[in-house]
Amino acid sequence: MFLKIVIIYTVMRKFEASRDYGFYLKQIIEIFDKKANADLRKYNVTASQMRYIFTVFRYGNIDVPMKVIEKELDVAQSTISGLTSRLLEKGLITVNIDKNNPNGKAVSLTDKTDKILDGGEKFHQYLESLIAKPLTDKEKELFLIILKKVLSNLTDKKELP
Repeated sequence: MFLKIVIIYTVMRKFEASRDYGFYLKQIIEIFDKKANADLRKYNVTASQMRYIFTVFRYGNIDVPMKVIEKELDVAQSTISGLTSRLLEKGLITVNIDKNNPNGKAVSLTDKTDKILDGGEKFHQYLESLIAKPLTDKEKELFLIILKKVLSNLTDKKELP
């Protein structure tokens, strides 16, 4: 009897989950990553590596401190180290001593990333169009406002209840 109740509760919870905000956000992110990884395979990079490359590009392309990349991507130092190693092996970046911090390292992109950045930007625009396609202009504006509010609320440093 207890097992039957647990199974019923689990099934009911799955149906309830389909109405949770997190469920939809997670689905969207997973679909984005899946589509991005499939598209980026032709460049031999992952979505995470592309975000890294794009971050370095946005910060001027030359001698971007690894601490900046770590903060921008909001990942652990070990994750940045792993991504850096793989991109270095592929010849997509160079690593030097950070001019402002002799104990730190700075990253620059090589010419090999030009094609990847161009293709990545086109694919990014395609993904954005998929989001926007079913929305009216007013809904697009409202959706962006709501996303910004939620992000702001989630990144607020207040303690959780």
